[in-house]
Amino acid sequence: MSRQRYPEEFKIEAVKQVTEKGKPVADVAQRLGMSVHSLYAWIKVYSKPQEQRQQDDTYSCCVRALGRRRKFWPRLLFKACRAVLIACSAPCNAC
Repeated sequence: MSRQRYPEEFKIEAVKQVTEKGKPVADVAQRLGMSVHSLYAWIKVYSKPQEQRQQDDTYSCCVRALGRRRKFWPRLLFKACRAVLIACSAPCNAC
C-alpha cells in the first residue's frame, strides 16, 4: 500500500475545518478518506502560525545535520587517536 501525498493547501483546509469550524476530527478524517492520526498530526503542525512552522523546519534541519555530524566526528577522532598511538609506539629518537 502506497502512502498518499497531500498538497499543503489541502492539509491547511482540513485543519481549518476542525479548528475554525469546530467539526469533529473523526468526521473530517472520514469524509476526506484519511486516518484520524494523520489529521491530528496536521493539526499539530498547521495550527501554528506560518512563521513558527518555518522556525520549526529550520530547527529540524539543524537537528538532522547534527545527527549526521555526530556519526562523522567519532570516526574521525578514533582515526586521529589511532594515528597518535601508532606514532607514540614507534621508537622515539628525540628522548
